[in-house]
Amino acid sequence: MTGIVFVERGPREVVGRAVRLLCSLVLSLTLLLACTLAAGLGFGWWRAVPVETGSMSPTIPTGAVAIATPEPFTAVRVGQIIIYDPPTEGDSLLVHRVSTVVHGGSSPVIRTRGDANPAEDPWTAELQRPPVWRVHYVVPHLGRVVDLLRGGSLRLVLFAGAVGGMLLALLSTIAHIRAAGGAARRLVEAG
Repeated sequence: MTGIVFVERGPREVVGRAVRLLCSLVLSLTLLLACTLAAGLGFGWWRAVPVETGSMSPTIPTGAVAIATPEPFTAVRVGQIIIYDPPTEGDSLLVHRVSTVVHGGSSPVIRTRGDANPAEDPWTAELQRPPVWRVHYVVPHLGRVVDLLRGGSLRLVLFAGAVGGMLLALLSTIAHIRAAGGAARRLVEAG
């Protein structure tokens, strides 16, 4: 006689199984989100820059992360908050609002200003390397984490850990499915 065999399970076993499944689902989704974020940064789909000064307060507080997406130079407009390399000594990026577009087009020349600053920045900046990075999102208090992730080796370790975690979750799920299938097969054969 063949057929479907229903196995009665106690409430404790059902709850335990549901909790394990929920934990696996949450872990898998978290790892997928982490991989997506790392891939977006790696492939240049977006850029995350910590804001280290209060020049953009209260719009972007100190210690926040400004998240920007690439846009063509021709899209630069007054009022946009952008991330750019100012024409000053040093290699730090600046997150400021475009206050004037002196010359638009494929090589825009702009003036910028921090929202908390009383005047425009003392330079005129020519944007030279496309794209321009336009800020769309701000995540408060995340600046220190991004500073840690900026190191190439740490980013690689985190990405590898996320991929490894996803593989472990997948293998664990496959093992549970196989174990459940084997138990069901034994019950059918015994019946």
